[in-house]
Amino acid sequence: MMDTTFYMQLDALIGHHEYDKAEEFLLEAFQEASADEQNHADRITVSNELMGFYRERNRLPECEHYMKVLLREIRHLRLIGGLEYATLMLNVSNANRVLG
Repeated sequence: MMDTTFYMQLDALIGHHEYDKAEEFLLEAFQEASADEQNHADRITVSNELMGFYRERNRLPECEHYMKVLLREIRHLRLIGGLEYATLMLNVSNANRVLG
């Protein structure tokens, strides 16, 4: 389960402009979350972060890929309503805006 340590590590890497390491960190976290088919919550967390990371790095094909992963996980969990859902949808909207 993702905790504050995940975000602290990611923020530190990005804060120090270590984008290659941040990408590696996120991809490893996604791989770990994907190892357990039932770990939808962590896949949602990491795919959301990957989508935003790639959006900010202007790597649009990767952004779109993780946006689709995120939407698939949201649909699988039938996640609707609430603050978490609203935040995820805002992030998806921002990605769509950049994707055109």
